[in-house]
Amino acid sequence: MNMRLLVIDTTGIQNYVFGSNRLRENIGASYLVSQATDEWVKSCITTCKKVNRHNLFSPLGEQGAWKIDASLRIESDGLDAEFIYSGGGNAVILCRDGGVSEAFRAHYTRYLMENAPGIQVVILEDEFDFSKLGELAQTLKSIMERKPQVKASRKRSTPTLGLGVSAACRSTGLPAEQYTEPIKGAGENEETAYPASAEVLAKTRAFDDANQRLLSLLPIDDPNNRYRFSYPYDLDNLGRSEGEHSYVAVVHADGDNIGSQLMELAQVQGKDNREYIEWWRKTSSTLDRVGTESLKQMLSRFLEMRIEGNKPTITHDNAFGEISRIEFQRDKRNKDTWFVPIRPIVFGGDDVTFICDSRIAHELTVQFIKAFESVASDEESGLKSLDFNNVTASAGIALVKSHYPFSRAYNLAEKLTKSAKTYKHEIEQTYGKVGGCLDWHFAMGGLLGSNEEIRRQHYQIPSGSLTLRPLTVGENPELDCRSWEIVREGIDCFQDIGRSDNDKALWSGKRNKVKMLRDALREGEESVKRFLTVYQPSDGKTKKLLPALNTASSFEYGGWADDYCGYFDALELADWFIPMEEREV
Repeated sequence: MNMRLLVIDTTGIQNYVFGSNRLRENIGASYLVSQATDEWVKSCITTCKKVNRHNLFSPLGEQGAWKIDASLRIESDGLDAEFIYSGGGNAVILCRDGGVSEAFRAHYTRYLMENAPGIQVVILEDEFDFSKLGELAQTLKSIMERKPQVKASRKRSTPTLGLGVSAACRSTGLPAEQYTEPIKGAGENEETAYPASAEVLAKTRAFDDANQRLLSLLPIDDPNNRYRFSYPYDLDNLGRSEGEHSYVAVVHADGDNIGSQLMELAQVQGKDNREYIEWWRKTSSTLDRVGTESLKQMLSRFLEMRIEGNKPTITHDNAFGEISRIEFQRDKRNKDTWFVPIRPIVFGGDDVTFICDSRIAHELTVQFIKAFESVASDEESGLKSLDFNNVTASAGIALVKSHYPFSRAYNLAEKLTKSAKTYKHEIEQTYGKVGGCLDWHFAMGGLLGSNEEIRRQHYQIPSGSLTLRPLTVGENPELDCRSWEIVREGIDCFQDIGRSDNDKALWSGKRNKVKMLRDALREGEESVKRFLTVYQPSDGKTKKLLPALNTASSFEYGGWADDYCGYFDALELADWFIPMEEREV
């Protein structure tokens, strides 16, 4: 029983989604990508002229979301096409013969050109004998193995540039087709309409649908019923106050070793073709639920913060004794609604990207990593129930100015995620399993080169490394000081968190002292000891020591131990970081 296996995958997605600094376009583009490998594939199966019978139905009617009828099978029910699963940016379909697959491909690609100009996909196809045990698993494995080479060697289309007199699209530089629709409720300083290419027009038109999808999957209800919240649609809606921080964070998180475990487990399941299909469906839906539920828990944790005032605001005393504020912006389209300073852009599965106010980026990221491990490790409903082992996620945080090129910020976040994953792998080779890891970087502008080169030039001195990064979110069996908890403890100390109002401030409000300590740390341990002699950070009862950290490394005597500086990361974040909860230290 020969059949055709089709695998659809998107390519060039980074530039497509993050090629613009207009958040509406990024949001719309992400939505179009998700549709291209899920709902649109299903819709094209149901409307393809060669497909008379399939395994899809819509409980809401023809225009509703398509569901899989698992009782219908291509090998026994005379189906022309069977949708197997979508996930991880892929969609997998079985077709009865080459005629059906050819008709579907033509119908699907035309649909993409009409509804998402500029999006790029590859479709790989192989024939196999469904009656042979293990043939489906082997065919899918073969396609997945050659997919990177096909994506790299594909012929790239060259767009037709403007002829005669034409206006340029402000986002892509391609010929503009028309102006974007005016933005309802735009303020005086907001761009109301601009010339746009067909690609950008498709993205902006998808914005409202993308917003509805996000709100349905990740609702953001105030647990105290004081405010009505929504997600921002502009970078300036992320919470910065007038004259304060204008930095945002682009966070990219990804499951550790999920892909390799997925293929290994799939091969174990691959003897019976039908069981193999059912396993993929269950795994895909479970992975999608894990990613979505982890984001839900992260958002829920954020909404438990102390949000106060007629205009919802989060306030915090930073290390310099100044009040740092995240002021929620009002939605001009609905004046009873306020924007939370967070916006998920890519979500579903183990691959997540969101942007947020830079001051809460670390806390949100740590919460997501912890939630992902907890949800995925559930033995009944998580990936653990499907025999996945040591399910964790690592993340990278790019802290950039609000109008820093978005594609570069995302690229930096992605590289930082790889750095965190590499560090996790290095620890596990010697010490066994560890939890997820974290890395971040402040892109203040002007620094060129790889992360390694930048850190070698700006964070490496004869005494060792000024930064502890990358580091583990949980305990670190290799070097316990290289964990987020130690950095977090240092931030609390420099912000004098946990000291009573009657205690003398040791660090907060002492801008010159903090700056001089930072300079001393850059010069090495002897310079720190001289600093301690002159500037005693003490209340008169303790010795001339730096804050003691809960680690075996004795940083408090000179700031350095085990070739690492224990305080530089904390100092870099101390006037920046807003905790979700204040703790005693």
